[in-house]
Amino acid sequence: MVKKKLKRNNPALSQKSAGLINFKDLMVAIIIFAIIGVFFYESTQFDEVSNLLGENIKPGTFPQILIISIALMTLYLPFENYFLKKQGKDLDKDRKTPILKITWLSMLFLFIAVVFSSFLGIVLTMAFVCLGLPILWGEKNFYIITGYALGFPVLIYFIFQKLLGVYLEPGILSVILN
Repeated sequence: MVKKKLKRNNPALSQKSAGLINFKDLMVAIIIFAIIGVFFYESTQFDEVSNLLGENIKPGTFPQILIISIALMTLYLPFENYFLKKQGKDLDKDRKTPILKITWLSMLFLFIAVVFSSFLGIVLTMAFVCLGLPILWGEKNFYIITGYALGFPVLIYFIFQKLLGVYLEPGILSVILN
């Protein structure tokens, strides 16, 4: 009985994060590193492009730079709680609140958008997300949402497709426009 009260009242004894490494964050980091390993391997399997189109950079180079950047940030994750506690901040306090329902709905919505993105194409997928997420989050000003949902994808299309010459998959728009 005394031990239970002691553990309940003493956060250092009741959590596995009293030391240098936070156990929960270590588990999250291990999962992230496993995903990083799969993604890095996949980035080495990209087809080689001809030297005319390659511009001295392999297709997997940018994804590998991004993956390595994520890995470097992930190295800090298990130690973050330790360094923040030295500054008087406590991450574990905020972790006790459950994840809100809207977070799960947003993740489901974005997952659905990714699933249908090859069919819809980049521009329509952006418009779908720009329209759907604000409505899901409770935004009531439909004029602003509509302007954002139409304007942002068009602006991104113009910058990347027209100015930078980056090919954006048109999806169903290619059938509609032709």
